[in-house]
Amino acid sequence: MALDSEKLPVSRFSTRELPGTDSFEAWRQSIGVMFEAQIFPGSEPSADFHAEVEAYHLGDLVFGTAVLDAQRLCRGARRIHADQLDHVLLQVYRSGGQRGDFAGTPFCVEPGELFVLDLTRSFDTLASRAHITNLVVPRECLESRRPLRDIHGRILRGGLGSLFGDYLNALEQRLPQLHLDEAGDVARATVDLLGACLNPSLDSFEQARQPIEAGQLNRIKGAIEQALADPGLSPQWLCRQLGLSRSRLYRLFEPLGGVAAYIRQRRLERIHGQLCQPHEQRHIGVIAYQWGFADEAHFSRAFRHHFGYSPSEARELRWASSGRGTRATQVDAAGYEQWIRQLGS
Repeated sequence: MALDSEKLPVSRFSTRELPGTDSFEAWRQSIGVMFEAQIFPGSEPSADFHAEVEAYHLGDLVFGTAVLDAQRLCRGARRIHADQLDHVLLQVYRSGGQRGDFAGTPFCVEPGELFVLDLTRSFDTLASRAHITNLVVPRECLESRRPLRDIHGRILRGGLGSLFGDYLNALEQRLPQLHLDEAGDVARATVDLLGACLNPSLDSFEQARQPIEAGQLNRIKGAIEQALADPGLSPQWLCRQLGLSRSRLYRLFEPLGGVAAYIRQRRLERIHGQLCQPHEQRHIGVIAYQWGFADEAHFSRAFRHHFGYSPSEARELRWASSGRGTRATQVDAAGYEQWIRQLGS
């Protein structure tokens, strides 16, 4: 298969097409790069086991999401000695959770919590059916500025956990559009922010200020997208919904021309997309009203100013935006295992 060198490499694994007798064994071999997987106590060994994993290679990092059935996961002294992985694994349970033992210390992880694994130390857990976000980081990347202390089994709760969780959410949404030449900058920003959350200090948070603000900005952009058709969408509404001060909101959007301008731009782009759809026959004013423009003349002027042509000209051209993107690189599950082994080398 030809590879698109512009997009980030992506690796996908699924047991969907495998019979029940083979599905868990396929998963056991795949996750074996880090853990020993076992059937969840009380489950039938022959029962269907479902696992879906998608991972992106970000140069110095591997970012992944997974939907997995319940299982037992272990990492003992023999495995640690054999594979010599010196990575830090951060996991966020979007749903489900786990309980077990971190090198002799009991723990319990609930949905929404972030927890950290040091792959040079032992680990034994019972994990429920779950949707998980994973981030694998070589230790040398995290310790390039400050040594890590007592991170194994740490659960990031409260503001720091929410902050990094929001950032990972935003990153997950944008990875399919990222290009290889952006991977290094994204990896550095991610490591800076994670390091600041694990070792809070004035210096570390100053280093992480940019990715912190980027994560918050992406969270606000997500709220705008959800409410774009709501005529009540405004800076005041965003401040109330997201618990932001007006000055903070305005400062974040200042490089984008202001929050009101950004909302208007996104509405115009949504309208443009609809006008370019071959089967969209509604009056232009009706479409504009749907996206918050009460005055058709004002809308037409704003549209022409933004795109350089009128709404009616856009409709005539029927530019189909759906074919512009390029397809992400597709590699098999073996790619993920090789990436983990080669991180930091």
